[in-house]
Amino acid sequence: MTKHLIFFVHGMGNFNKDWLEKSEIPTLLKEKWNNYAKLKDLGTFGQNFECIGVYYNDIFEYLIASWDKMVQDLGKGITDAGISASRFHLDDFMDTVSETNRDNFITTHLLDVALYYFIKEIRAHVTGRVKEQILKRLLTENPSERHSFSIVAHSLGTAVIHDALQSLYTGEDALNPSIARPRVLVQISNVSRLLQTDSNPYTSVVHPSLNSWEGACDTFINVSHKFDPFLIPMPFEVSDMKNNLEPINRPFVKEIEIFRVTKRNVHDLGHYLNNPIVHEALFEGLRYWGDISDQERETALEAYQKTTLQDGANTLITILEGLDIKSVKSWNDLFTAFKDFFEKVG
Repeated sequence: MTKHLIFFVHGMGNFNKDWLEKSEIPTLLKEKWNNYAKLKDLGTFGQNFECIGVYYNDIFEYLIASWDKMVQDLGKGITDAGISASRFHLDDFMDTVSETNRDNFITTHLLDVALYYFIKEIRAHVTGRVKEQILKRLLTENPSERHSFSIVAHSLGTAVIHDALQSLYTGEDALNPSIARPRVLVQISNVSRLLQTDSNPYTSVVHPSLNSWEGACDTFINVSHKFDPFLIPMPFEVSDMKNNLEPINRPFVKEIEIFRVTKRNVHDLGHYLNNPIVHEALFEGLRYWGDISDQERETALEAYQKTTLQDGANTLITILEGLDIKSVKSWNDLFTAFKDFFEKVG
């Protein structure tokens, strides 16, 4: 049996090439799959799907390894060229990294975001790497042997996969979506609006469509958590995406907002996928919906609720109110707030 491929695109952080295999994600999904009778009758999760980790963090690691020299060269290049750093938002970038480049959390997490957002050449390198990894597994000489596939992206990875798919289907040597496009695109903690660069995620090609030759997926699922700090400054508004779609395609955009807290780091990908509302939507999208009974949903949710942290939501509300992320006025202040959040949640 040909397996359906699920590509997982990591977010910010210190990820290795085998990050997915070393994570809890494959085991978690295998265990959750067995909670649903009709899904289990189809065989195990592993018999139906292959999970593949998409990796691009080494690009940032290489740059950060020579960070001091790069900052100096960048500043000198701007001066020698006789141009204003503000013209390319480089003044914001330089201020952010010069004040924080010695901080481990910044260099392993938020600096990834700064490099991706502010420097177009790095962004192109990252999206090119992501496209290469996906296409290498998909495109075969014999079309009948091509795998169907889906994509699950998280955090910074949501912006990366948006830009990668936009480039893949509209850029130079664009691929016709009818040749290969995701069955399901799941955007978890979607920051593609916050990190919008060359194309607007509400109007780009990265949307679902009934027509196989247009749109970047069959189904688009946007997943958020009420207390995820990365979604506070500029959340992805599903209604704005729907308003730019033909009415016939709007039902294929799914919006999920969760609020229960089972670990204090609510931004964590595993925390999202462990919620039955999230993994049920993923499973049904992979199966084109309808394989999970109401009773199974209720049973799974009841079991999940028992793992909720006592007073976890109130604790996060207190932390977020103290950070006041909505009021920050610069990237440096925003990054500092995110750093403070992770220090407080442990």
